[in-house]
Amino acid sequence: MDKLSERQRHKNMVANKSRGTRPELLFGKLLWNAGVRYRKNDHGVKGTPDFTVRKYRVAIFCDGEFWHGRNWETRKKDIKSNRDYWYPKIDRNIKRDKEINSELGKGGWKVFRFWESELKNDTERCLNEVLEYISCCRNSGKGLSLVKTGSSLKVIAGIKAVSEMAKENERLAAMSFSGILAEPGEKYSSSQKFTFADIFTGIGTFSLALCSLGGKCVFASEPDAVAKKIYYENFGAVPFDSVLSKEVRRYIPEYFDVLCASLPCQAFPLAGKRPSLEGCRGTYFYEVAKIINEKRPKAFILAFDRNMLTRSHGESIQTVRNVLSGEGGYSVPEALRLAGQPQDVPTSPGCRIEPFRNVFVYGFRKDLNVNEFKLIDATHDLPGTFKLNISKTECRRLHRVSVSYAQAMSLASAVLGELKF
Repeated sequence: MDKLSERQRHKNMVANKSRGTRPELLFGKLLWNAGVRYRKNDHGVKGTPDFTVRKYRVAIFCDGEFWHGRNWETRKKDIKSNRDYWYPKIDRNIKRDKEINSELGKGGWKVFRFWESELKNDTERCLNEVLEYISCCRNSGKGLSLVKTGSSLKVIAGIKAVSEMAKENERLAAMSFSGILAEPGEKYSSSQKFTFADIFTGIGTFSLALCSLGGKCVFASEPDAVAKKIYYENFGAVPFDSVLSKEVRRYIPEYFDVLCASLPCQAFPLAGKRPSLEGCRGTYFYEVAKIINEKRPKAFILAFDRNMLTRSHGESIQTVRNVLSGEGGYSVPEALRLAGQPQDVPTSPGCRIEPFRNVFVYGFRKDLNVNEFKLIDATHDLPGTFKLNISKTECRRLHRVSVSYAQAMSLASAVLGELKF
C-alpha cells in the first residue's frame, strides 16, 4: 500500500529527471573542459547515450542507481510497496542496458557506464577513464603503432588493439627508465648533477636542453607515437603514454629536482571563476599540477601555446599561477613570452617544424627562497647528433608538440642557475 496519495506520488515521479541531472551536467562540463567535443542524447545511437563522441565511437551513460538496478538483488528488498510494478520494471531496465551494451559493442563502440554516485564522489576516475581511452584512440586512429625490432624502434601501421599497444609501450618505457635499454640522454650529458621529469615531452627539446646542462631524465611521457619514435632515436628511451593513465603515473619517481611539461592546447572555460586546482579538473594542467603537488620538485617549467596570455582576457594564465602559488606552495613569477624561430628546432629534408609554444610559467619551491630570476640568452646551436628522421606527413603532426631548443635552453639555464646546480 502506497503511503502517499495518488496525486503526490504523481508529482514526485514527474520530478525525477531522465536527463540533465546535476552529476550529468557537471560531467559534461568537465568533458568539454578537457577538450572532448560530444553530442548530447544522440538519438541516432542505440540507447540514446547521455554523451556521444562519434569521432572515436564512444558512448557514455550516466545511470541512476535505482532506475538501472545497482546491487539490485540486495536493494530490491528495500521496496515495501507496489512490488508487482517495480520488480519487473527494474529487471526490464537491467536487461535493456545489457542488450544496448552488447549491440553497441558489436558495432565497434566503446561503452562507458557510470553510476551517479561515482560521478559525484569519484569524478576524477570516471573522467580519466574516458580521456585515457580517447588519448589512445587519437594515436591508434592515425594508423601508427610502436614496435621494437632489434635495436631500433619503428612506427608502423596500427595493427594492435588499443589495450595491446598501451601494454607494449608501458613495457618498453619501463625497460628504458630502469636502464635496460639505455640511460636516457647519456650521449648528451657527461655528468649527472640533477634529475628531472619531462611530461608531454614532444620531440624532446626540454630533455635535450636539461641533459646538455648535466641532468638525468628519470621519467618522460608523450602520447604521440611519432614523437616517441624521435625521442627514442635521440635518447635511447621510449617515453610512457599520457599521464592521464593511472598505470603510467605509478612509474613517476618519488623524487626529482625539476619538472618540465609542454602542455597540449586546451580550453580553460572555468578559469578565473574557480581559481583552484579542483576548478581546473579535467585539463592536462590539472594532472601536471597534481604531480607537482605530490612529488614536490625544487622547480618546474610549464610551456603553453602562444594564446594563453590573452585567453579569457588573461584569466586563464592567472588561474594557473594562483593554483601553483597558492595551493602548490611555489613562488611563481609573471609568465614569460619567448619567441621561437624555426632554425631553433631540428629539421629533416623537406620538413621544418615551427616552434608553437612560447608562453612559459615557471616556479620554485618557497622553502628555497628564490626571489630573483634572470633569464639567460642561451645558444641557439643544436647538438649535431640530434636526429629528426620523419616524413612530411609525420612532420605536420608535430606542430603541436614543439618547443624550440633556444627557448628550452634559456629557461633551463636560468632555473638551474637559481638552484645552484
